[in-house]
Amino acid sequence: MRGFSNHASTSYAGQIMGAATTFLEFEGAGQEADATKRALGLNSLESERMAQETQKKTFEDERQFRISVMRDRERNVAAIGASGIRMEGSALEVLRDNASMAEKDIINMRDSGRSKRDAFLKEASNFREAGRSASRAGFINQASAVVKGAGQAAQQAVSGGAGG
Repeated sequence: MRGFSNHASTSYAGQIMGAATTFLEFEGAGQEADATKRALGLNSLESERMAQETQKKTFEDERQFRISVMRDRERNVAAIGASGIRMEGSALEVLRDNASMAEKDIINMRDSGRSKRDAFLKEASNFREAGRSASRAGFINQASAVVKGAGQAAQQAVSGGAGG
């Protein structure tokens, strides 16, 4: 009878250890998924912040560029006037060409800023999707831990029942 008691105690201890292992695997999978999702969420927020900063910088760069172009134009007009050349013909064409090139530069500046902003927003979206995927993976890992633990418990029950 004593041998049966030792076997029962060993079997009971094995079941407790199996249940504890299953619980730890389950909890660990959930915490890992949550931590990954939080980290990806923070990355997403940072990317969105960078998109806003890029947009602000683009607006400020355009503003500064326009101020610079206006100053250059005023200096050129003053220099042309001081030289005695009339504001027609070649002088006027140069000013028009400069204005046209400045507008093209501004359009390029906007396009570049928009592309950078869009890249940050896409990155933020990708981080959010990765966070959702991490949550799904965590759920699957938790379910796997439960199924694995149940399988081990069933195997112990069968092997314990066969030995007794």
